[in-house]
Amino acid sequence: MVEIAKALSKEVKLLILDEPTAALNEDDSANLLDLLRGLKEHGVTCIMISHKLKEVIEIADTVTVLRDGQTICTLDAHKGEVSEFVLIKNMVGREINNIYPERERHPFKVAAAAVEAAKVAGVKVISYDRLITNTNAVDYFVTFDSLAVGTLQAQYLVDHATGEGNPLYLFAGATTDPNAFLFFEGAWKVLQPKIADGTFVIKNSSQAVALQGVPQLSRDQVSKILARSPPTGNPTPPGSWQNLTERSNLS
Repeated sequence: MVEIAKALSKEVKLLILDEPTAALNEDDSANLLDLLRGLKEHGVTCIMISHKLKEVIEIADTVTVLRDGQTICTLDAHKGEVSEFVLIKNMVGREINNIYPERERHPFKVAAAAVEAAKVAGVKVISYDRLITNTNAVDYFVTFDSLAVGTLQAQYLVDHATGEGNPLYLFAGATTDPNAFLFFEGAWKVLQPKIADGTFVIKNSSQAVALQGVPQLSRDQVSKILARSPPTGNPTPPGSWQNLTERSNLS
């Protein structure tokens, strides 16, 4: 930012920025983009080199893609030629049909291997909250009433909701955690009637929206909702149902 300020102090007409937002946080990046827009209005030409495609799409009038030292294409944003898919295709030289594929995760393999070794050694294995999965080597589980937890969390939202159209974001944990389904089941029983009558509006799951008229969901239906309901913004701990208000309806 200091170097940019120094350049602007010289009343330049051409400003070349190489990855200017690489070391900036989200707020500072947004401020810099606003600054570039202001410079454009005052006749300053800005060339920005960046790998952050969303910023490029947001700010650029034209976009030139380089690959292996060669110019691949120049696209006109005002003609609708610029999109994330088009840019990625030209950057890598082939079609990318799934930019964000689902990852195959095995988060509990290490824990399962450890308890199996303990079992072989004659150690009694006690697992807290069923967090050790993919093994039959657990002798006892210590847990809490996950159904009740989901019910209480949902009831809190219902008790504090006012009016209609309160935005509702559904998170209950990973599909690899058996408790996630219990959290969801307990909360859904309370929230579903309030979703159906318009008190809440689901914002982060098209699967849940399609099923909002169903009072009791199957495990397969819940699994699809959980798998397709990633948190927005800051990560949310498993087991929480957040009502992230877009307007101050909740006190």
